[in-house]
Amino acid sequence: MTFRKIETLTWTDPWFEKLSPQAKLLFVYLWTNTSTNQAGMYEISLKRIKFESGIDFEKFYPELQEKIVWFEKESVIWVKNFFKYQCQNYKFAVAALSAISKLPDYLQRLYKNHTISILKKYGIDTISIPYPLEAGEEAVEEAVEEEETETEKDDCSEPLQEVSEPPKLIFIKIPLKDKTEYSIYDSDVQDWEETWPALDVRQVLKNIRQWNLSNPTKRKTKRGIREHIRRWLEKEHNNGKNQITNINQSKYEPWIVKCEKCKTKRDKKKNPHCDCQFQDSGPPADPKRIAEINAKLFKKFEIKD
Repeated sequence: MTFRKIETLTWTDPWFEKLSPQAKLLFVYLWTNTSTNQAGMYEISLKRIKFESGIDFEKFYPELQEKIVWFEKESVIWVKNFFKYQCQNYKFAVAALSAISKLPDYLQRLYKNHTISILKKYGIDTISIPYPLEAGEEAVEEAVEEEETETEKDDCSEPLQEVSEPPKLIFIKIPLKDKTEYSIYDSDVQDWEETWPALDVRQVLKNIRQWNLSNPTKRKTKRGIREHIRRWLEKEHNNGKNQITNINQSKYEPWIVKCEKCKTKRDKKKNPHCDCQFQDSGPPADPKRIAEINAKLFKKFEIKD
């Protein structure tokens, strides 16, 4: 059983006092019905609302527009202050973002902009994340169980709890052949950056996404998308494109160069010239021998100093 908190001061709130009895009941229903999630933004049909509450939503919705938003096309209800009064810890915030991850992108952006101050309080900065956080079913269930436990304790001032394994952050999504999207996590990006340190991996991934958006008939399947990305990154690296200009020299060893003539590698700091450049000229001449030859030439051609 999931518990939802409602402030006792709600009944003395000036806005709530002005509502009709049916609108008050509808507001409490939208706050506590079985379709609600941690975000307070959820899908529900008007038919179900009327069946469970006995109230015509469209008739009394104008009274609730200040606190309730109805997205008719998506059949989505948003209780605007729900997250503000329900969220008590990091796990609950993660579960809320996971709950809206299947809603349209514009709804997710709207929700995050509205709740950004609360999310930042728990160390979640959605402005720097181009796509929503995803948490597995276990994380969501764990958050719900913790929420129920905290509700029974009625402790609203519980300190922030540390999570050993935070949810993965999605950097970008690549469109697939079946019209779904494949998530590329920050951990994937870091692995590729270690493999190709001089390559701007993040920019290349953005290029890959745009290419797939522009070429829907050439998109890959879920099984082949990672090989598609790997080949693209390798090709960009070999062609010298999208290179990072401000590379840390001590980390990426830019002094290792390849000889254009013999194709061997050398350390440019320790050996400025490749050995193959001296192979045709023979061993260096003895200075004394050079002086003797010059003396003979001077004498033969009567060269005067």
